[in-house]
Amino acid sequence: MDEDSEYLQNQNMDKLLDDKAVKSNFYKVEKYRFVIVGLFCLNIMINLALLNVTSAIGNGVTSYYSISELILNEGPAFTWLGTLIGTPPSIWVIDKYGMRTSIIIYSIMCTTAAGLNLLINISLPASYYFTFASSLLFGISTPFLVSLVNKIGAVWFFPKDIPSVTMFIMFFWFNPGGLLTIIPAYLFSDVSATDVE
Repeated sequence: MDEDSEYLQNQNMDKLLDDKAVKSNFYKVEKYRFVIVGLFCLNIMINLALLNVTSAIGNGVTSYYSISELILNEGPAFTWLGTLIGTPPSIWVIDKYGMRTSIIIYSIMCTTAAGLNLLINISLPASYYFTFASSLLFGISTPFLVSLVNKIGAVWFFPKDIPSVTMFIMFFWFNPGGLLTIIPAYLFSDVSATDVE
């Protein structure tokens, strides 16, 4: 029997499966499971890109927006605060409504956070503070993505593959995805206020 079409008995995941699957205590391992992991890793890249909105050009930002370095560095604090706020509801949503709903909520909040960053030049320098609202919303959205790492492997893969899939996602999060924090800093290391203008 082909591995991809094999049905696996699973007694411990009833809450994660639909009613039909729960009744039979079986679920199907889909062929497109690797696409799911790829799309999830793409979300990780979006997550990391939003995390580093102004850090790569910090020198130019402080001069252009007439703000102190202290204010510039407050963005991560708002992200951290948002993560604290978003963690309990994200766990509840995943448990009650499933992974799909969690990804949809994450995508909506992340898109809104990115949109708030576009408002940064409306009224200088006060409009810089839109980045704080963006960072807070981004922080709230992050647990809706992060909390799915283990479930991706558990729901979409064979039990023997769960550790490998989880390891790959976490490796991507901290390594290739981490290039999004290194490359911009390298490209814009000499940015000044004049360059930003």
